[in-house]
Amino acid sequence: GLLYSLVPWSRLLLQVVRLDQAKLATEELVEVAGSRGAEHFALTARLIGARIDAAAGRTEQARDSAIGCWEMMSGDRAPRLPWPIESRLDIVEVLGRQHPVGALALAEAAEIHRDTARSIADPALRRSFLEVVPASRSLAALVSG
Repeated sequence: GLLYSLVPWSRLLLQVVRLDQAKLATEELVEVAGSRGAEHFALTARLIGARIDAAAGRTEQARDSAIGCWEMMSGDRAPRLPWPIESRLDIVEVLGRQHPVGALALAEAAEIHRDTARSIADPALRRSFLEVVPASRSLAALVSG
């Protein structure tokens, strides 16, 4: 409940540029997730935190955090993330498509997106996933732009 609520809330606060509140929400998420052993949520929150740092002009801190999260996501014991596409797009947002890690994250996001779309048997639901889901639109913009 709470963990699933704080992630979209943090993203919304970031989107509307309420950076101080977004930072507090992500810090709360990291703390709660850590106390519950939910490292996958803590990692998701750290990625959102990296985007907040980038938006606040803390570029070096944001970059270091995004790269550190990528290393955690890529290891043998990488946690399964609740928002796998969005998490990789967070890395691309911080590092850019031209950065080696950003390029890898974008490629993984596209692969996960393709696999997810292929797994949706119902054509109307698949079309909705491809056209309406915010992560799909963000990915399309990054790939085409």
